[in-house]
Formats: sequence, C-alpha cells, structure tokens
Amino acid sequence: MSNATRNVGDDFERTAAALAELVQEAADVLFGLRALRQLDSPNDRAIEAVLAIPEVNRVRLGWELLEVLSEGAGIDSEALIGSFLDPYDMHLAREALWASGPEGTIGEVA
Repeated sequence: MSNATRNVGDDFERTAAALAELVQEAADVLFGLRALRQLDSPNDRAIEAVLAIPEVNRVRLGWELLEVLSEGAGIDSEALIGSFLDPYDMHLAREALWASGPEGTIGEVA
C-alpha cells in the first residue's frame, strides 16, 4: 500500500479497488469510446449511446462518486485510484469518459 493511501479507510480502498475492476472489465468498450472521440468528426449521438451502456455508466458514476467522497474526506482521489489502476488505464478511462486526460485533451500518456 502506498503512503498516499496508508491512512485511508478500508471503505475507500475497497471502493477504489472495485472501480479499478470495473475499468478493467469495460476496457474494450472504453478503448472504442476513446476512438470515437478521436475521430475527425465525432458523432455525439454515438458517444452518448456508448456512455449509456450500463458497464460504462457504472464506471463513470463510480469514478465521479469516489472523487467527490474522497475530496469531502480530504483524501487524494488521484493517488487512491492510482493505487489500483496503472497510469495508462487511468488515462484511457479519462479520455473515454470525459474526453480529457491529465492535460485536459486527448493525447498520449507522458
């Protein structure tokens, strides 16, 4: 366990681990969603349809909930999620779900 999550409650760790598992399970769909967003003329209706897929929606809502709850508890959600997901998968999920990576645009992992 990293120093960033050493003092984090078990509930937050279990939630972050579950989120990482959801990301892994939806990885193929997230990869496709990111590809849709990278098209020269992305089709918003197609993107919205993919975002409505239950597995994708669970990842998005779970991630947003974990970030909000972590912030409220004074926990670094980035470090917490990063304890269970590798940087590439975090970047892929962000680009797919919110059309942004750490720098705010779709691009390569640094």
